[in-house]
Parts: sequence; C-alpha cells; structure tokens
Amino acid sequence: MKHPALHDAASASSDASQRWFLSLIRAEYGLLLAISIGYLLLPPTGPTQIMMMLLVIGALGTAVFRSWKKPDEDWYQFRALAESVKTLSWRFSMRAAPFEDDAVARAEFRNHLRELLKVNSALGPKFQHYSAEADQITGEMIAARSSSLESRRSTYERDRITDQRVWYTKKAALNKITGRRWQIVLASIYGVILIVLGIRIAFPGIQTLSPDPLLVAASAIIGWMQVKKYNDLAAAYLLTAQEIGIAATEVAEIKSEESWSAFVIACEQVFSREHTQWVARRAS
Repeated sequence: MKHPALHDAASASSDASQRWFLSLIRAEYGLLLAISIGYLLLPPTGPTQIMMMLLVIGALGTAVFRSWKKPDEDWYQFRALAESVKTLSWRFSMRAAPFEDDAVARAEFRNHLRELLKVNSALGPKFQHYSAEADQITGEMIAARSSSLESRRSTYERDRITDQRVWYTKKAALNKITGRRWQIVLASIYGVILIVLGIRIAFPGIQTLSPDPLLVAASAIIGWMQVKKYNDLAAAYLLTAQEIGIAATEVAEIKSEESWSAFVIACEQVFSREHTQWVARRAS
C-alpha cells in the first residue's frame, strides 16, 4: 500500500542518516587501523611522523564530528516517525479506531499527522530532499478503506501481517548469520594474535612482528558488533515474527467491524512495541 508522503520522507531520511552514521564508524576504525599499521611498517622519519599525526587528527575529527552531529539519533528518530505514520495509515485504511467514522476520519488522520510533525519539529531541517507534493492520504488508502470487511481482511493479511512476518523472519536469520560470521572472524584474529605472541617469545630478536594492528582490528570488530547488536536483534526479530504468526491465525475468525478494529489495533501495537524496543536498544 502506498503510504503518506511524510512516511516516505521520514524513511528516506532515516536510511540516509543510518548510512552516514555507519560510514563515520567505518572511517574512524579504518584510520585507527592505518595508524597502527603505519607505526609498525613505516620508518620513523619526519614525513612518516607527520603522516601519522594527520591520521590521528583525522580519527579524532571523525569521532568529534560524529558526536556533534549525532546521525545515529537522527536515524532512530526518523525511523520512529516513519513507523508511527505507517501505523496510523494502516489503522485509517482498515477503519480501525479512531478512524471508524467517515465523516471525521480524514480530519482525525490529518490531526494525528500534525501532532507527529509537532513532536518531531526538531527534525525539520534534517529531512532529506524528498518531494512533499505527494499525497498524505493516498488513493490506495482511500480504496482500501472503502472496500468491504472481507477485502480489508485480505489486504491486511497479505500486505501487512504476512509482509511484516516475512521481513522479521528474514532479518532475524540475517542478523544471526552475520553475527556468527563476525564472531568467527574475531576468534580467528585472536588466534593469529596468540601465534604472533608465541613467535615473539620463541624468537625475541624479531622486532617487526607486532600484534598491535591485530589488536586494533579486534577492537574495531567488537565495537562494530556492539553498534549493530546482531544477537539482540536476531532474538527480538524472531520473537516478533512468532507473535505476528499467532496474530495471523485470528484473521479468518473476525466477523464484525468492532472486532476487526480491535484486531488491527492489537496487531499495530505488536509492530509499534517491537519498534519502540528497537529504538531503545539502539539508543542504549
């Protein structure tokens, strides 16, 4: 279903902020690794020392810039805004509370969007260049809302419940696999460090063999895994996928508009709760 322009703009801004934040993290770790390799391999000449100083200044500047601009906070806040608009859109499209009455539904929806913009007014200057000319109440939302209860059930089951269930299941598997791969890489680096230390003990005369770059690389991997929270997200996403699967079994049992409204609200609360927890985990 086509969502309001506000959702698309917030989602695009969230993705851009995420890319910017992760790029700064990679740059900082890369500079630190380059510094450790440089001190190990390059001769201690004046130009080398100047280059090392510039790399240190670059790493420091990257860290300071990241702390100042806080792109990670923009990432979380824009994603929270996008998900809030999406939840409102589905509740409106499915005639769920508080959008049951056609006479006031549009005005109520607009009021909720205005309130979201007001709460997130600080994000205004940080929106990516994205068209604001698209509809805030789309034709697909109106068409879904105007359809029969049976049609709305089918649409919600296919485009919301099943879509989210597949998304969370795939994300859970991806985070689990990726986290495991990074753990293997980290363990391998530790193994190489032990070998290097063993060689230095056995052959004290070898001065160029140092574990310092490997230690920096290991620290960078640990930091990256903490930023990405692979294991936490895998567990949380799998749990949410199971909750959605349970909710999916109820769709066929709903026969009235009142029970349908309560069902949609309950499902959207599952999605909202998971996302709220996601933001909290990211901010911690």
